[in-house]
Amino acid sequence: MNYSTAFMTYALTGDLNGWEIAFSSESPEEKLEIATWNLQSDVPRTLPVLKLAFAVPHRDNQVKWHPKSTLAESHHYLPWWWNGGKTHSSLVRNAPVCSFMNLDGVNCLTFALSDAIRDSFFSAGPREKTEGFISTEIDLYSVEEAPRCQARFSVRIDRRPLFYAESLRQVSDWYAAMPEYAPTPVPAAARLPLYSTWYQYQKDVSAATVERDLERLPETGLQTIILDDGWQCEATEGGGSSYASCGAWQPFPGKFPDMARHVRKFHDRGIRYMLWFAVPFVGCEAKEIFARFEGKYLNPEAADTRTLDPRYPDVREYIIQTYERAVREWKIDGLKLDFIDQFHLVGRKDPAVDKNYAGCDIKCLPEAVDRLLSETIRRLKILNPEILIEFRQLYIGPAIRKYGNLFRAADCAHDLLENRVRTIDIRLLAGDTAVHSDMTTWSPEDSAEIAALQILNVLFSVPQISVVLDELPARHRDMITFWMKFVVDHQNTLQLGRLVPLHPELSYPQVTAYGKNETITAVYDADRIVPVAPGKGPHLIVNATHRHEVILDLETVPAAVRAFDVLGQAAVTACPNQAGLAKVAVPPSGYLEVIGAVV
Repeated sequence: MNYSTAFMTYALTGDLNGWEIAFSSESPEEKLEIATWNLQSDVPRTLPVLKLAFAVPHRDNQVKWHPKSTLAESHHYLPWWWNGGKTHSSLVRNAPVCSFMNLDGVNCLTFALSDAIRDSFFSAGPREKTEGFISTEIDLYSVEEAPRCQARFSVRIDRRPLFYAESLRQVSDWYAAMPEYAPTPVPAAARLPLYSTWYQYQKDVSAATVERDLERLPETGLQTIILDDGWQCEATEGGGSSYASCGAWQPFPGKFPDMARHVRKFHDRGIRYMLWFAVPFVGCEAKEIFARFEGKYLNPEAADTRTLDPRYPDVREYIIQTYERAVREWKIDGLKLDFIDQFHLVGRKDPAVDKNYAGCDIKCLPEAVDRLLSETIRRLKILNPEILIEFRQLYIGPAIRKYGNLFRAADCAHDLLENRVRTIDIRLLAGDTAVHSDMTTWSPEDSAEIAALQILNVLFSVPQISVVLDELPARHRDMITFWMKFVVDHQNTLQLGRLVPLHPELSYPQVTAYGKNETITAVYDADRIVPVAPGKGPHLIVNATHRHEVILDLETVPAAVRAFDVLGQAAVTACPNQAGLAKVAVPPSGYLEVIGAVV
């Protein structure tokens, strides 16, 4: 079936098997279209497996952006078949969005699928035999679910010559305007620097260990702590990766004998406390819970660790009550909800089908996960309206903004390039949801300037720090203190300003945020040139390189230029005396403050 508009031709293929389809489209402005398909059936039927295809010329197109990219792909203009040819998106994985642009970041094609809850699979890129077209295919309804009478999906196609970040921002706004994806408000605390126990301790944590960190936290400006995995189990050799102890969610008595008292110690010093949970897992070591939910697992064949099926109401209620108890009895301020991507049936036989969904009050798994998470945040907000909820990449799509007010980059310990790419990628679709870095960690043997690079590469997100504070050199702690204050003082610009990340295909070598009264640019490539024009307020240029200078392109002679080192202390520099290109001295991991001249 072909559907043509003045803007685009779409091909929809699949066995309808009794389904009827109505098509409509709207064009809010030139080169922007939203095409919609409504599926109707007179009786409940299994949704038909469909493939939607469309193509546009790839004139002056060299870069591909999508939210799953890693440095191995680096937003390169890869063919449609790369990495198996299909990118998987669902409620708990990625977002069904892709953008193509030229080397200046000018949009050629940005598309987004409205259904960000069900599983979809898309391939997009040049095909060798399409004579110069970007070819896109989206597979819909290929993961079987219970019969129904209707379904609906839309595709938003944007071919306007906008800067790609603006095109993606409008995609984010499009999702946020849908009632089913309305984002939860973001508490102020979600934007403040955070300390995590994961990389430095892994599962080898205890109340005594973490309380030693408390002595240093207030002075560094880290205002929230996340106690990660390990609080509910014995430490295992090397930290371990088994989740066999998950499910009961009681503190291991030899490590945390009085969780409420432990949390209170942090509150007494003004530090908020968050706790890690692996949402879907129940392990064999949690014997009572393991047996209690027999027959209500998505992977019943697993021996040690199973995944709960939230289509059962008592499963959802148990999970939510677990979190309510932690907030009510231990007074924790937030939860890190991990591994929700394991709520899936891709590649699995649905164990509920043979039982004809007996006991399930929701038959569609993504809809059940949506209900679980929606009820979780609704009920936790009754206990604490400012509750913090963290989800990490890849579960950071538009639907997750309904329940999470804190999105974190996926694990990439020590890899500052990945951390930079991942935080910027999340920012581009996250709207005003707080975006956090993966936990930054470094060697105490490095200089403060080198250690600071881990933080400067995630400057446009909320830094999470994961080092043993007491074992750091004093200069490292002073560095943390300064840059955490910098992040807080400039958060309206860094986190909420208009973000202009250049060259995604080069891992964002230069990023600028425009605030109401200031501009902040971070330079990650020593040979980049920073345009500086007269504007409202100062322009701060962060030197996130090993060089002792940055290159400015001055529209006018500035009124003043000041340099600061990695600790925020004044350094020697010279104010250029003419407009144009100028090399200006600034210490590595320091920054310049350029005050524009009055024109």
